[in-house]
Amino acid sequence: MRHESNHAIERRARLEYESEIERLARETAGLPSDAVDIIRERLQFSARLIERTTGRVRPKEYGSAWPPMLREFADLVAQEEAQEGDREREHNRIILQPTARQITQAEEALAWRRYVTEAQALAALNIWLRCKALRLRSWQKEAVRRGFSRETAKRRLARAFFLIAVGLSRDGKPIEPVTR
Repeated sequence: MRHESNHAIERRARLEYESEIERLARETAGLPSDAVDIIRERLQFSARLIERTTGRVRPKEYGSAWPPMLREFADLVAQEEAQEGDREREHNRIILQPTARQITQAEEALAWRRYVTEAQALAALNIWLRCKALRLRSWQKEAVRRGFSRETAKRRLARAFFLIAVGLSRDGKPIEPVTR
């Protein structure tokens, strides 16, 4: 019994993947040429908008069973000075509220994930969305941390975008760029 080499297995997987991408590209023939770029931009904008408006979900603050520490007057004065600087910076900060159209587009774009029917592609898309929303480290490093190889994560993400494009094409929904 002859065993296949890793190189042959990788080559076969790459050929299968490329033929699948070509099939998906034929199915998206009616879409604009930059449809995947528009989908990527809309999803990224949506993730950041939702994060900006709702914030991270986490505990307010960690508590302690220990009694509060006694502070000296000099410590209290130093804390007050530090808080004044924070208040001044926060006072000068301008926060732009999103428009109703932007929120609607964000919700619509995040609902596109239903077109991604493959679990691995959806996992890669969710990792990418989370990293874009939270502006974490490179999404590829996060994907590697979660068990994907770097190239596999890229292929799965590209597949997720193609699946979304195919689903939108099949449903006859227009792909509009982000309105800022």
